[in-house]
Amino acid sequence: MNYFHPESRAVRVVDQLLDLLLVGILLGAPLIFYTRGHDVFEFNKLTVVRALSSLAGVLFLGKLLFVRPLALTRNALDLPVVAWLMVCLVATVHTVNWRLSVHGVYEDFEGITTWVNYVFLFYLAGQHVRSERQIRLVLGTVALAGTAMASTACCRTSASTSSPGIPTPIPRPACSRPWATPIFWRPIASCPCPSPSPSSWTCPSASAPTRPFARC
Repeated sequence: MNYFHPESRAVRVVDQLLDLLLVGILLGAPLIFYTRGHDVFEFNKLTVVRALSSLAGVLFLGKLLFVRPLALTRNALDLPVVAWLMVCLVATVHTVNWRLSVHGVYEDFEGITTWVNYVFLFYLAGQHVRSERQIRLVLGTVALAGTAMASTACCRTSASTSSPGIPTPIPRPACSRPWATPIFWRPIASCPCPSPSPSSWTCPSASAPTRPFARC
């Protein structure tokens, strides 16, 4: 079987694509959100991270299979991270709610699929980011994403405080939303869920019975 040399043109193109995918993940995770959907932040960000990570995984797997010689580096965190991931896998197998352990809670997505994704990105960065140019690219992307987030937050804060036409947000009563929190974490509701009209956001009297795990 004919293998590709690490300095061949095809491998250089794959390396450039991996650089772009890492930059896309670093920029997409903090900056992407979709206001027209039901979930503005978590689902959209995680979808972008998983999609770009899947493409990066295919390219890196191609390098492992078809590039020779391919030098792989090791660091002191390899064994601790692998051991932690194995503990997560064992806990996922021996779980009360298998689906929740795999996918996680809605709006958090802290299941085993997300942890595997993070571990892959950790090892991908360790194996791929080696040259000074790549290190500068990663650090510059992180600085750019942080600057963009901070600038956006400052602009929105200054606009909301200086514009008299923007109404003050009305505090809502403590009421759990069933699509955001699983039922076993949902507290006992002391107020009804807020309706579209702010005038109806009233709590029942102390003598009125409360409904445990009330649904909207």
